[in-house]
Amino acid sequence: MAVFLQFVMKQHDPVPLLFFLCDDILKNDQHKSQEIRSLFFNQNAPVRSSFPEEIEMHLRPLSENHSDEDFLSAKEKTLKWATDIVIRQLEDYRKQRVMGLASIYGDHTLTEILQGSAREMTVASQLFKNIHNEM
Repeated sequence: MAVFLQFVMKQHDPVPLLFFLCDDILKNDQHKSQEIRSLFFNQNAPVRSSFPEEIEMHLRPLSENHSDEDFLSAKEKTLKWATDIVIRQLEDYRKQRVMGLASIYGDHTLTEILQGSAREMTVASQLFKNIHNEM
């Protein structure tokens, strides 16, 4: 996952992937799902993206009206949009991997994980450090 995240951070807009992951993590907790509103939907959200117009029209009412129905509708539409983009990003990553280009994103380090849990932690730490540096 870290290798794919690094690929997306370097080659694509990471917001759809981050939205997809946050929604997946928070989907079972209604109170926590409101975190999505503050992270992605509010006007001054830290991870606010340039959403397509069809998504924006569902987000505009959220700033005026805090209805749960409006929020759930906007979240559902945004999730569909994000899922479509993540699928395309994954296909792009797979193509680059087949062409042998994935090593620049840390793909080659995945074989090192098999050397044990201590090495796995070192590799994961390095991959996430690279991701942090990209931000």
